[in-house]
Amino acid sequence: MKAFLCRLIGFATDKTPAVRSREKTPVIYKFKRDVLSIVAKLNNGVRDPDCATIKRQTMFVQSQLFHSIYHDPAVPEATKKLLMEYHLKSVRATIGDMRGGRVREELQEPGSSRVQGAA
Repeated sequence: MKAFLCRLIGFATDKTPAVRSREKTPVIYKFKRDVLSIVAKLNNGVRDPDCATIKRQTMFVQSQLFHSIYHDPAVPEATKKLLMEYHLKSVRATIGDMRGGRVREELQEPGSSRVQGAA
């Protein structure tokens, strides 16, 4: 885990700059890439996982990584702030998708009390 965190913030485990510096690969990009990589490994060999499952796994892995990084004293405050803002946007988007999904389901139900144009 320490090696992952060091790679994420741009330093090797011996405190020397990592191969890819923060300027070349932004923290948010590396964070998202690592989350997607972990989710892909989780689903290795799974035939046709549905989008809802992948989204739940992605949010779970992202929040666990975020919490571990946030509570690591070696991570700079500026990096923590960037990751917190990114995580907040992701959570809000996921909640918005879930709400939109419920509205779409209600509109598709026969005899729904909702009007088709009011969403």
